[in-house]
Amino acid sequence: MREARQSAGPATVSLQVVALLWLAAFPVRLLFLINRGPQIFTAPVSHEVARVGRSLAYQGEFRDPYKAGKTGPTAHTTPLYPLLLSGVFGVLGDESRAWITIRVMNCAMASGVCALTPVLGQVLGLPVRAAILVGAALALHPISARDEVEGDFENVFGTLVFVLFLTRLARLPALLRSGRSDWAVAAAGAGSGVVGLSYAALFPAALYGAAILLRRAGALVNWRHALMAGLGLAAALAPWAARNAMVLGSLVVLRSSLGLELFVSNNDRAQPEMRQNTTSGWFRKLHPNESPEEAELCRELGEAEYMRAKFRQASDWIRGHPAEFARLTAQRAKAYWFPSVPGRGATARAWAVTLLGLAGIVLGWRRHWWVKHVAMMLLLVTAAYHFVQVTLRYRYPAEVLLLLAAGVLAERALEWRRLQRVGQTQESCGGTSAAASGHPAGGNSGAD
Repeated sequence: MREARQSAGPATVSLQVVALLWLAAFPVRLLFLINRGPQIFTAPVSHEVARVGRSLAYQGEFRDPYKAGKTGPTAHTTPLYPLLLSGVFGVLGDESRAWITIRVMNCAMASGVCALTPVLGQVLGLPVRAAILVGAALALHPISARDEVEGDFENVFGTLVFVLFLTRLARLPALLRSGRSDWAVAAAGAGSGVVGLSYAALFPAALYGAAILLRRAGALVNWRHALMAGLGLAAALAPWAARNAMVLGSLVVLRSSLGLELFVSNNDRAQPEMRQNTTSGWFRKLHPNESPEEAELCRELGEAEYMRAKFRQASDWIRGHPAEFARLTAQRAKAYWFPSVPGRGATARAWAVTLLGLAGIVLGWRRHWWVKHVAMMLLLVTAAYHFVQVTLRYRYPAEVLLLLAAGVLAERALEWRRLQRVGQTQESCGGTSAAASGHPAGGNSGAD
């Protein structure tokens, strides 16, 4: 049985497989980008991350994220993706050339997520063939290609950093055996911080995933390892936090906008989805990106105090309207896990990913050590999106984790197919032996 299992497929996800998955995923996204026509050259002037990237390129500062007015220094978004955008703007200058470059880069990064996800699955313990099927599903059937290629937000970049970080942790056992355990643990802590600075929503999941993989590798077993991990994390986060303390007058570790997002999403006229709030016009009255009055208030108070004020307003409304808040939360959960997606068959694919991922978690909870940890990372990634307005791009990292969990179903299907083949082979061999001896398969020899 063991020989049959070992001969059923390759032992590792090879570099060739990674390259093939990337080459399969990239044309799919590039074709979608090309089909958008002249829009691929258009700058998304209304989006905060893109505006911060331009401010960095042309003014040398993280500032003025909102379209409705200049509000000064900002920590509205995490810093690493705007830094990448600013590099492209600085090198190319021309907005049209810069944005087509950024969008092709996002096609490449999204393809990298597809190609590296099987490696992550193997790190966690998913059989190689099942892991490859997960990567192929991501590569060939993007749920929302628009959000993968547009390039105006950090979701693709941050998810790539997250997946790359967790796959690199696979080298920890070798580093621990080499006597470099302190540095390896410190690097893991720093890597968690880099994930947070890339995409704040993934920071808790990165911390959790790093802690689990470190423990399984034999690290984090004493106070020295814990101290080194903490120092690595602090070293990664300290420059951005110190900048925010000095410039904004507040210790913002990742981003400042939680209070604003809660305020916009929880009020008397709030709807569960961002597109609904935008269509109704209510978003334009509440958000400084659309409202000149709110942008001016943000400038007068300073961003840090403005966000604290919005957090207090949101908290007061939630305490005063528990039933409405519960209703909105339930509606947001439905919109997140079972979204309505533009495009032929896209809604069905999104629902299938959710259902298959949840089924994989249920089926693999007791059988595989890693499934419960993927479920925990999924909870950490998605929890905040039940309390703020939902949009499809928020699902992007969750789809990677859901499909990893769905890999349990792929593993079961491949195992069932293997057993079917073994049974057929045994029946065939039995029939051949019987025929050679002149007796029916499975019959008595008839010897006295």
